[in-house]
Amino acid sequence: MLGAFEGEELVGVVGLLLSSRWKAAHLATVWGFFVRESSQGKGIGRALIDALLVRADSIEHLEQVRLMVPDDLEAARAVFLGCGFETYGLERRGRRTELGYHDLEYMQTFLARAPEGV
Repeated sequence: MLGAFEGEELVGVVGLLLSSRWKAAHLATVWGFFVRESSQGKGIGRALIDALLVRADSIEHLEQVRLMVPDDLEAARAVFLGCGFETYGLERRGRRTELGYHDLEYMQTFLARAPEGV
């Protein structure tokens, strides 16, 4: 879990969930990504994801980082694309809110240690 601060105020967070299963030990999932609305547009989200990927790259056996982003969070999607994530799937109506359904875009990036040809 990483946090971003403006002074003493927490303005952004992101977490990385590692798998406890041997067969999935090469995979991790981004979760809890959030930047306070008043702090958006300042590069904080990009800095959080970049720092997370640096940390992820130092974890033995970890090769791939995945996430999912709802279609109503375009700013978050732009951050992920800017940090090297690519889309690998789409789940139609995968998230339901009081306002209706949203598609979920599944994204991934490969770390430096990933085998060639991935």
